[in-house]
Amino acid sequence: MNKKLAICVPYRNRKKHLNIFIPYITNFLSEKGIEHKIFICHQTDNKPFNRGKTLNIAFMIAREEGYDYFAFHDIDLLPEDNSCDYSYPGQYPIHLAARQSEYDYNLQYPEYFGGCVLFTREQFEAINGYYNDYWGWGWEDEDLFFRTKRKGLANVQYLSNNMINKSVLNINGKNSYITIEKSNIDKNIDKNGFSLMIFIKPEVNAEEYLASSKYSFFQVPIFSAGKKNIITYSKFEEYTANLGFGNSIYSRGLKNEWSFLFLTVDKIKREIRFFINGIEASGIGTKSPCIFKNQLKKLNGCPIIIGNKKYFSLGNIIKENFKGQIGEICLWDKVFQEKEILNQISNVKYKLHKEKLALWYDFEHINNDFIYDKSKYNNHGKLINCYITKQHIGDIKKYSLPYRRNGKFYCLPHKNTGFKELFIIGHIVKYLVKQSDISAQNEKILKLKVEKGKINPDQYGINNLKYKLINKENISKNHTMINVEC
Repeated sequence: MNKKLAICVPYRNRKKHLNIFIPYITNFLSEKGIEHKIFICHQTDNKPFNRGKTLNIAFMIAREEGYDYFAFHDIDLLPEDNSCDYSYPGQYPIHLAARQSEYDYNLQYPEYFGGCVLFTREQFEAINGYYNDYWGWGWEDEDLFFRTKRKGLANVQYLSNNMINKSVLNINGKNSYITIEKSNIDKNIDKNGFSLMIFIKPEVNAEEYLASSKYSFFQVPIFSAGKKNIITYSKFEEYTANLGFGNSIYSRGLKNEWSFLFLTVDKIKREIRFFINGIEASGIGTKSPCIFKNQLKKLNGCPIIIGNKKYFSLGNIIKENFKGQIGEICLWDKVFQEKEILNQISNVKYKLHKEKLALWYDFEHINNDFIYDKSKYNNHGKLINCYITKQHIGDIKKYSLPYRRNGKFYCLPHKNTGFKELFIIGHIVKYLVKQSDISAQNEKILKLKVEKGKINPDQYGINNLKYKLINKENISKNHTMINVEC
């Protein structure tokens, strides 16, 4: 028996989009032979728009009519080709709108779970739907994926290693760091290129890392050479490899998890690549690999700082020092290929190309506040207000992502209501954003309440949904307008 699909659409004040979306999606799904009906949930009151709640209402009404699975679908997205596979999702929920024209058909960020997602009835009931109290723009998609992960319905994979009793460096975010006043690094690094690996776990203060906090954007230095912050971490939970103007690559990492950062710089090919846990950086902005045109900063002979902004600050961007833990730093005078990177991070003893190591800290050997460099170049680092602890780290999570079908969608023109400002700063080529007040409030709900366990998703969702049904209009066999007050 064929499964019946309900297209659940949140709606208010998008008449032009509605007139395009209804016939387009009807024709698209009919040509695929998918039995379906479109449930437009129209919020008619004067409250701020509530996308999550209207989607919950559409689900409840579609479920009463006996539909088997559900596409939670924005009204400004139109499927372009057969990559937009609306068939039954099976064992796991599916993120379908992975490539959107608004973002040059790139995935916005690895955990993005919006635009169009597919759930079976049982899956949506298991996560208890959307949270009902995100009013205005933003954060209900992130909450939905949090609920999906919480119920074991996300695509989680681990690297093939298990670290027991690992020595790690603890950096306090205030006045602790490692310094090498004058590095004695192989000159081949500056001539041919290098690979840099850092095994790291940032400690995130949720209130400081809100996009709505005092500073709309800042970077935290991790590895700096001379006056250049080569690896940084931002409040958007992104790592950045920055080697000069136009040579920055950034990608979101796993929150509060150990990660392997791997940067390769090939000066012969003039190519930079950046990986997190073996996955190459992609998404909005400069993607990996990046071809660089300008001269890069030399490493040989210059000071190296780990975890501190001692030598460099760009205006108001660098506001903090790094806070967290580092378990390993390796610098090779060799440019690793992708397969070699995967082999390297799976080998906790780092035996691969030992002879090419130009710097190696495993934090096992300390003498009079100096950390011992296990490479042959004796780049021993001075520990400033740091301390070493032993940890049972266990398996390393490679990623925690939605299951996806790589759908290609055209975005109808619309106004972005989530931010008051959008501009580019200096040479970092990075967006600075200031959220609307109501969107900032939604972020606080997610970061400070939901993710900290103060709001239990099992208690807030479709099981406590309250609304006033004004009426239902069956516009056609395949289209119902649900008018509600939230």
